[in-house]
Amino acid sequence: MKIGDLLSELLLSLPEDVFTLISRLLSPSDVCNLSLCCKTLRDLVDSEKIWLVQCEVVKVLPLSEIVQWRTGISSYKALCRFLVEVTKPLVGVWVHQNPELGNVVYVMSGFLSVIGCRIIPQEVGSLGIQEGRLLWSPVFEIVSGFDGSARFFLHGIDRESSYLYPGFVTSIDKCCNVLLLEVEPKRREIERTEKVRFPFCKLPFCDRRKLLYLVTGHVGLPVPELSLKDDKATSLERRTMLLKRHKFGGNWSHMSLEDEFCYDPIQVEINDELWTHLGYGGDFRHVDDEIQVQGTQRKSLSKYFRIGIKNILRRSSSTGSSSSSAKQQASCSSEIRRFNLQTFLSSGDFVGLSVKASKIKLTSYRGWPSMHETHFALYKLPIKIPVEENQEYAGLWGGTFGWPPGKCTEDKPDWFAYF
Repeated sequence: MKIGDLLSELLLSLPEDVFTLISRLLSPSDVCNLSLCCKTLRDLVDSEKIWLVQCEVVKVLPLSEIVQWRTGISSYKALCRFLVEVTKPLVGVWVHQNPELGNVVYVMSGFLSVIGCRIIPQEVGSLGIQEGRLLWSPVFEIVSGFDGSARFFLHGIDRESSYLYPGFVTSIDKCCNVLLLEVEPKRREIERTEKVRFPFCKLPFCDRRKLLYLVTGHVGLPVPELSLKDDKATSLERRTMLLKRHKFGGNWSHMSLEDEFCYDPIQVEINDELWTHLGYGGDFRHVDDEIQVQGTQRKSLSKYFRIGIKNILRRSSSTGSSSSSAKQQASCSSEIRRFNLQTFLSSGDFVGLSVKASKIKLTSYRGWPSMHETHFALYKLPIKIPVEENQEYAGLWGGTFGWPPGKCTEDKPDWFAYF
């Protein structure tokens, strides 16, 4: 008998309660690996008791909330998936440019969701936050589906009304320290092989901003009024409303989540109209041959450098000649921008909002991460554990400029200011 078969028999011979206690020493990935050994072990580790324990092992929610969340999801295994892949990596303090002026976002658990809230700069009395609640406004929310999958919503203001902007969760690194708001191309047919596209972050800032404004202008949905009661029934009602809005858009109220729906309301079709809105005339044509695009880009780049060299050699030429050379360079640069944007859009049939959490190498200055000025991003702050017994951690503003000055305000800033 093989050693693996013997170990399987020993595990299967244990009472379920004993095996459940042993599973506390395992991680969710260990349990998943164990289920791959054989069908009998898979049936054993797929029990609700085992995955309830794994939800506790993740250590992001107390047991009472874990049990409450289970009422709105298919299984503890699906719940554990959301806790491991979304909640644990994102919970914490995130910042944007000039955080000392109020660009601080605290990500915390909601109800079957994680919510990012901007902490509004405000004066604090002598008793600190014990004297009254902090003022805040929602920035984004990631809601769990019934299977543990993630649904992204950006919160914002449009014409003095609260709006939701649904999108995709592209990926979340378990050790992420930067959260990027981007536009993501998607194919109409999932089975089609997706080509390597020009990344969104490499597009010029003006094109990225235009794409974000254009997509949000199409997918934005006004937030309906719900009961202000803080109970489980209200939380379930709101969560169901968000899932329907993500799937059906403005037609959500009379729909069931089991209904089939062909049109995807959270995406904008890539066509000539979109191309025109981005400020480019002419017809939009998909670039089916990646080599052709790259070859055209190389020609454009070589043309750009030839113009530059000629400009250096002709320094003694007239002012009119220099002006003509500058126009040629500007035209070439615009052509390269056009090709890059066309390459980016050619990898999909639709575009939609997306959020991507990844890990990058960050430097810091006076306690804050060094942040890129043209990226729509939030950066995570590391939480420092006190090294002495009586040492206090100053929290969001520790080691920098102190609590930010300014009058108390309840106005929510424009959604674009968050990123």
